[in-house]
Amino acid sequence: MLFLEKLVADQRQTRTLVDQIVLQIPQLIETKVLAVKKEIKDEMRTELSVLKDRMYGLENLVQDRFLAAGSVDTEEFSTQLAEMRTQIAKLAEKPVPVPTPVMPESLMQMLNQAPSMQSIEDLCGEPPTSKSGKRKHKAGEIDEETPTDPAREARRQEKRARKASKREAREKEALE
Repeated sequence: MLFLEKLVADQRQTRTLVDQIVLQIPQLIETKVLAVKKEIKDEMRTELSVLKDRMYGLENLVQDRFLAAGSVDTEEFSTQLAEMRTQIAKLAEKPVPVPTPVMPESLMQMLNQAPSMQSIEDLCGEPPTSKSGKRKHKAGEIDEETPTDPAREARRQEKRARKASKREAREKEALE
């Protein structure tokens, strides 16, 4: 009786833990998704600032080379540079595309449902009472509910015939 009471108490404890976990899973998923989105946005901002720094360095390098070469016509370079700046500015203004997490709809429905209050017996069925009930039938008896495979049945018959012949041979040897 004490064992059953302890089992019921453990079942209730397990049920409450599972219910708490099921209730917290959507929040945990949302937290992880937000963290990943923030991480992606931070990486994009870092890459954008690195790109701006490189462009600034390239601009200075090209202007120095033009001055060293004695070329005064830098209008074409300036227009290309202005186009690059506008493209980078557009990139900076665009929202960062963050992939949505792939979550099967059935799983989301299950997580959004209220926890059910089923007993373990309802989920798993009755626990076995003893090991003696494990064997369905004794040798020679056939369970009507169990479908028989013709190939399996043929092998069984052959095995029984071999056993019987071995038994007969042993009996003959014992008599002689």
